[in-house]
Amino acid sequence: MNKLFKWIRTNYGFIFNKKTLVLLLLIGLLIRLILMPFTMMADLSHSYHDVATQKYEISWHILNPAVVLQNLPHFYRGDGLGDYNYFWLFFNGNLITKQIQHAFFSFYTLLIPINTWFDPAVLQTDVGNEFMEHTYIIEKSLLSNEPVFLKIFLLKLPYLLFDIGVLLILPLFFNNPRKKKFAFLFWLFNPVALVISFIFGSVDIICVFFVLLTFYMFYRKRYVLGIIFLGLSAFSKFQALLLIPFLFLFLFKSKDVFGSRTEGKKALLWPKILFITLIIFIIPLCLWFFGREVSKRWPFNYLFVLKIGELHAVYLFFLAYALILLAYWYFGDKSFQTLCKFCLLGLFSFFALCPFHPQWFIVVMPFICFVLIENRNLIKVFFLQLIFYFLIFLWWGNHITINLFAPLNPNLIFNIPAIKDVLYDINLDILINSFRAIFIAVTFFFMYLIIRSLNLKNDKKYEKSQKRNRN
Repeated sequence: MNKLFKWIRTNYGFIFNKKTLVLLLLIGLLIRLILMPFTMMADLSHSYHDVATQKYEISWHILNPAVVLQNLPHFYRGDGLGDYNYFWLFFNGNLITKQIQHAFFSFYTLLIPINTWFDPAVLQTDVGNEFMEHTYIIEKSLLSNEPVFLKIFLLKLPYLLFDIGVLLILPLFFNNPRKKKFAFLFWLFNPVALVISFIFGSVDIICVFFVLLTFYMFYRKRYVLGIIFLGLSAFSKFQALLLIPFLFLFLFKSKDVFGSRTEGKKALLWPKILFITLIIFIIPLCLWFFGREVSKRWPFNYLFVLKIGELHAVYLFFLAYALILLAYWYFGDKSFQTLCKFCLLGLFSFFALCPFHPQWFIVVMPFICFVLIENRNLIKVFFLQLIFYFLIFLWWGNHITINLFAPLNPNLIFNIPAIKDVLYDINLDILINSFRAIFIAVTFFFMYLIIRSLNLKNDKKYEKSQKRNRN
């Protein structure tokens, strides 16, 4: 017990040494508690409705190799899945988040009967096959039964717990009290974290929590735990997939896991086995997301492409991501700080060169925190990036702007005209695309400043070449 209190004093004593920080902590928590019951994105009710109707009920027999092989053709085509939604969920990267939602919702139904969460009369409204219309019907069915605010608060409660987890993990990466304080306040009042988790009610904070735990374990060289948390993050949300190649190279560079010719006996066996196993599971996930999902959900002309003749094209994201990965492999050193910078570059290349849902962007926040602590001058660029990030919310119209406040007065909010209808004198598409272009420009400039801060000189290869020249 004494060791626990000593650890808490060492890592979190900076909070309680000053009354100001305690007050700020209470204000940050109060902001979260105020936002939670009164706002929501329609996706929140939709995701829990899937849980309530047991659409993704666990069926462990699905992992039987014979069942997997039998259903692979249907899986990749996306048809005939039948009872195999769990199998689809496993590879689509939402397995962990759905099971967490399922656990919390099962407990909530002990307090509020399950038949009072969603109004069956509203759900019977015929909307055809339109996905968004169906999503709004589910939201209206949730909002039609009291107690509305308590229900929304409970649905967001797991996200509050994971958010507090991120808040507590971030300072652990630093020994300097000032750096700990900056990391703590950065997350406590981070506008992206507040909007995505407590206004939207998005599950992405769960992925961020496991990603941060993964990096903390790698930081402490506890690779077995790190790889386990990496697997949990990968099956929480697909964004974690973009970090796996960098972590693989980090392990390769550190020689702690994969060893070397001279130190092969010192290499650890369990991290090897775990990482290889994870990669085996991750490869189908990557094939799913970048194969079927990109080609069907994101049309060919919706990605940034470079045309080569009439038939061939290069996806600019894959080009940029591969260049960043090669730069880390060839130039990157063994330090944890360099790993975090290259991971941020890889994530930025995705958000600059691919379409994305706004809630996905939360995954970059911990890495931005690491960069800003090292160079506070980048804060101005970060704020500029945030401005245009929030401006491109207009692309989704009322869905993630006005309709977020539907719990306050559903009849009023849902009858407010769409933003495009109100701004009929303005070509909103051109305006939003201009905002997106500036967001991309700021993101690329941010990447340039990060690259400038890196020592990209490959010392060993440079010394060898110099020695050969002298000889």
